Amino acid sequence: STGILGAAIGGYASNNKYSLLGGLRAASQMVSYEVVLGLSLVPAFMIYGTLRLDRMAEYQYEHLWGIAYPPMWIAAILYLTAAIAESKRIPFDVPEGESELVGGYFTEYSGFKFGMYFMSEFVEMATLAALFTVLFLGGWDVPFLTRAGLDLPGTWEITLPLVGTVADTIPIAHGWVVGIQTFVFFFVKIVGVLFFLMLIRWSLPRFRYDQIMALCWKGILPLCLLNILFTGVYVLAFLKG
Repeated sequence: STGILGAAIGGYASNNKYSLLGGLRAASQMVSYEVVLGLSLVPAFMIYGTLRLDRMAEYQYEHLWGIAYPPMWIAAILYLTAAIAESKRIPFDVPEGESELVGGYFTEYSGFKFGMYFMSEFVEMATLAALFTVLFLGGWDVPFLTRAGLDLPGTWEITLPLVGTVADTIPIAHGWVVGIQTFVFFFVKIVGVLFFLMLIRWSLPRFRYDQIMALCWKGILPLCLLNILFTGVYVLAFLKG
C-alpha cells in the first residue's frame, strides 16, 4: 500500500498539472486493484489451508500444482489481470500515458530519481511473477524430482550403449536437487510468467481510464467474490470429503 504514496506525492510535488493528474490516476488505480489482487488469492488460502508461502509450495509438492484445481484457473486469470493493473503496465498504463500526460507522475524527474521510479515497476513485476509461481505453479517443485533424485513413472530398466543401465530411479545428490529446483526451475517459471506479461504488453492497446475502473469494480471484483463461493463449494465437495 505504501507504493501508492510514492506515485501520488511524487506527482503532486512536481508542480506540474500533467504529473498531478498522473499521480491521481495511479493512486486511484492502485487502491482499486489491490483490493481485487488480495481477493483473487483467497481461493489459494482456502485450498492450501495456510497463509505461508513455503507451506503452499509444500502442499503442491505433495498433491497437485495449484493451477490443476478448477477454482485456481479463475483465480490465476484474475490475479494476472490485477497484477498488470497494479504494476501500471500496458494495457493499464494510463497513469503514465505518453499521448495524454507526457509521462505521468514522474515527468519532472530525471537521473537517479527517475531510475528509482522506473526500476520499482520492474521489481514489482518480478515480485508478482514470483508470487504467481509459488501460488499457482508449484513454487520450486519439479515433476518427478524428489529429495533423492529423479523418480520417473513406472518401473523399468534399460541398457544404453556408452551409457550403461538406466532405470526409472536416478539418484542425484541432494545439493544438486536443491540447485535444480531453486536456481533453475523456479527462475525459469518466473521468467516464463514475465515473458507472458511482455506478450500482453506487445499485443493489447491502452484502455480508457473509465474502462479500467469499471473493469475493476463491476467485473473483476464480483468475479473474485463468486470464485470464493465456488472455491468453498469445491473444497467441501472434493477436498474435505
